[in-house]
Amino acid sequence: MYSQLVLPKTVNIKPYIENLVYDFVERLKNKKEVEGIVLLGGLGVRNFLDKHSDVDIAVFVNYQDHELKLPPAWLPRFDFHVKLPKPIEGIEDIEFNVHQQILSAELDHEWDEGKKEAYSRGNVVYDRRGFLTKFLEDKLAYSAEERQRKLIEIIGQLPWYSEINPRRQIERGFIHNAHDLLNQTGEMIVEALFLFNRRYRPHKKWRLETSFRLPWVPRKYEVYMKEALLIKDYTPEDIERRIVVFKQLIAPLQEQLIANDDIPVDSYEYACKHFWGRQILSEPFSEKVISSLTPHINLNFNKLWWFEAYLNFRLTASLEELENLLKYDPALREILSDEEILQITKIISNKE
Repeated sequence: MYSQLVLPKTVNIKPYIENLVYDFVERLKNKKEVEGIVLLGGLGVRNFLDKHSDVDIAVFVNYQDHELKLPPAWLPRFDFHVKLPKPIEGIEDIEFNVHQQILSAELDHEWDEGKKEAYSRGNVVYDRRGFLTKFLEDKLAYSAEERQRKLIEIIGQLPWYSEINPRRQIERGFIHNAHDLLNQTGEMIVEALFLFNRRYRPHKKWRLETSFRLPWVPRKYEVYMKEALLIKDYTPEDIERRIVVFKQLIAPLQEQLIANDDIPVDSYEYACKHFWGRQILSEPFSEKVISSLTPHINLNFNKLWWFEAYLNFRLTASLEELENLLKYDPALREILSDEEILQITKIISNKE
């Protein structure tokens, strides 16, 4: 299994620059056009800034309320550097990023997931009239419908990315494609875990590490994920190793989602019918036939599967068409015995 590497950790410099940050925040608060201020990134919930970090501050303005036709001239560049009172961890200055937004205009703007995550983990330090807090509550509301759709789509596709297509790519001689599909499997599992926990995904640079600390994850998630992400060799054996490890995460994740009624038992079929535009009828005639036969006739799975495929290939649309096929099509004898055909004919006749 994956052996944990001991890596050097950077030092949290937030306590050393807070006075500098709040001096700037106070300067912003004194501007009449400023409606609110949010501290983002390491100044927010993460509460950690190191020598590689920027100071991220969001300022919301509403200058139209002050009868100004143009934005106020005091608005700074988005990014600029500020000298530190004294060097910290070998750095003498730090970059400020001032995210500037017009509050009224943002009401109609669609925020992507990255922006929603950043503000959901931010710290509102100023809200002149209470508008910003309400605005953020509405903007960051989690859509239950969108969450369920994404979960169904991810779980529906996982078998193809985590097992079926990697093995097919091996047979085609494309080991690199197989590894790439498995890399994507890791991304899909991480996204599903954020969705299950009703959290927005952070920036890619924080995403995997943050996923290890989500409220619910599969047993030994961090260990298995780190092992599954390792590419040890460009061989079929290494592809198979990764497939097996990913299964240790996918199986409990799917079980948990089904138990919580977050996804149907067959997510792939559900997505094909409802999301991916692959099937117009929610229940084609072939499925109706199989559903009506199952309680009355003892056919094994293989025969039922091929019989349903036969009905689809023949584009059968009615019991009358089916009855004619049962009587006259010799191809059916390759799937069903004469006795089974007779049984099905009797069941269909009773339904008519």
